[in-house]
Amino acid sequence: MAKASTAAAADHKAADVVAPTAVVVAVAEDPKPWNHWWPFRGFRFRSPAKIRSAKPSDHDGSHWYDWAVTNAEGLGRNAKGSKLDPWVLLLSLCVSLTAVISGIYQIRERGSRYDLGTVNGLVQAFTTGQMHEFMLLALLLAGINVISPLLFFIYFVNKGKVLKVATYTGQAINTILFIGAVIVLWLLTPTEHNFPQALKLSTNFLSAQRVTSQAMLGAVNTLPLWEKLPQSAIDAYPWLNRAPTGNANDVVQGGFYIAGDYVKQTLPLATSMSMLAWSMMAFRDGYEKAGVYGDLQNDLQIGAQYLMDCHIAPELYVAQIGKLSDYEINTAAPSGFWGLPQDMPTNRSAIVINAASPAAAAAAGAGAEVLAAAAAALSATSIVLESSQPDFAAAALNTAHMLFDLAEQMGPQINRTLDDLREITAAGSSSSNASAAVGV
Repeated sequence: MAKASTAAAADHKAADVVAPTAVVVAVAEDPKPWNHWWPFRGFRFRSPAKIRSAKPSDHDGSHWYDWAVTNAEGLGRNAKGSKLDPWVLLLSLCVSLTAVISGIYQIRERGSRYDLGTVNGLVQAFTTGQMHEFMLLALLLAGINVISPLLFFIYFVNKGKVLKVATYTGQAINTILFIGAVIVLWLLTPTEHNFPQALKLSTNFLSAQRVTSQAMLGAVNTLPLWEKLPQSAIDAYPWLNRAPTGNANDVVQGGFYIAGDYVKQTLPLATSMSMLAWSMMAFRDGYEKAGVYGDLQNDLQIGAQYLMDCHIAPELYVAQIGKLSDYEINTAAPSGFWGLPQDMPTNRSAIVINAASPAAAAAAGAGAEVLAAAAAALSATSIVLESSQPDFAAAALNTAHMLFDLAEQMGPQINRTLDDLREITAAGSSSSNASAAVGV
């Protein structure tokens, strides 16, 4: 009995050893097991039992078909957590190849007049603007992006010598393209910075934001020099001299547009004028060396004049002209206006701060920050223009005192701003105080 038990145990132990070995041999005999040619091990949409029971010949003739079917099934099951890596890599490969082919075609077309195979030809192509460094950089980066997905699909097809050669070749090409990209980036980094030219361009752009009237246009007019558009701005933006950018219905004329619309907002303008005035005090020598100090003085005076004109009554101050919603996009309303100034929306209503009578109890103190910002801008302006325009500087300082007193009178409160006044305007409050604060 003991001998029989010992023999049974030995047979059972032998079975434990032999069974795994048989499984390993069975897998090794399969020349193309599912796990080997599938790009990610364990990434299967057919049941494991079905895969193990399949014969090697089942995959020999339908290799690509099975791959396509399995990935198509995975695409449909993405909501259940399936992976789509092969499809993403294929899409990346297609996009990168398209970018490379397009870049090569453009370079060939632009450089057709030059021999790009020589150093002199390349130099001529770059220096004449026929080939831009940014275009070449994009082409090099697209080439780098091609290598990884391409190696993936080579691995999918062949894992032998072809894959080894492709891997080494891809590494070499990737290194060459990376070095080329670094060189192009180095070429794109300027060795010298032309700050005077940058200041001139910035000044021209600031002048181009002026709200002009018909009287300000033309080479000959009777306006003071500081009210005329500088010739440098007209040369940079010729359309400025063709038609006025202002609207005759505005309660306050002049000023600046501060965004991509035709709304005149006092608070951003006051902040901009403050920064401009303080920079002119701190860096006057630099502005003068760049030849823009005079134009900036005129721009500062234009902005200050508008801030002064917004004080339309002892306790009323204009905070905004125009309706922001007329220019908003991606809303339930039709797309906002984006066109010529002469075609701007006709709604030129104004939001007016009433320092004596707030629009509503919930908006008490709203708008005090606008008055304070305007006072700060006018004070700084008076310092800059004190020597060249003493009368104007005195008027600006006097207005600054009045606006600051109004701001204190309103009793500013934390988190109570002009936006609260805008909300009342949008709600269309019918109270007398709200009416006084919303329109003139």
